[in-house]
Amino acid sequence: MTTQASTREILPVPSVQKQLNKLVRGCQHEPAGHWYYGKAHAITVKAGKGSWYAAYNGDGKVAGGVAVIRSDRRVGIVELTGQSSDDAGYMAGIAAAAINRLAD
Repeated sequence: MTTQASTREILPVPSVQKQLNKLVRGCQHEPAGHWYYGKAHAITVKAGKGSWYAAYNGDGKVAGGVAVIRSDRRVGIVELTGQSSDDAGYMAGIAAAAINRLAD
C-alpha cells in the first residue's frame, strides 16, 4: 500500500479570512429588489476577531446577517437568517459567541 502526500496548499488563517470577507463584500451592491449585505463591522474579543455584516432583503429590511470569524488557527463563517432584531448588538453578540466557540 502506498500513500500519496497531499498537494493542497494550506493558506494562512489571515489569508483565508481576507478571501471570505472579499466574497461577502461582493454582495454589498446588488440591483434594486435583491438581497444584499451591509457594511462591515469589526469585532474583537479575547478569543479572536472578525467582521459581521447585516443582511437586507429586497425591501431593505434587516433579514439576518453573516460573520467571518477567526481564532488562533481556525476560520469560520456564520450566517444568521430571520434576525429577530434590528439592533446591531444582536449580530455582534452572535459573532462574539461564535468566535469564542471557534476557539474552544
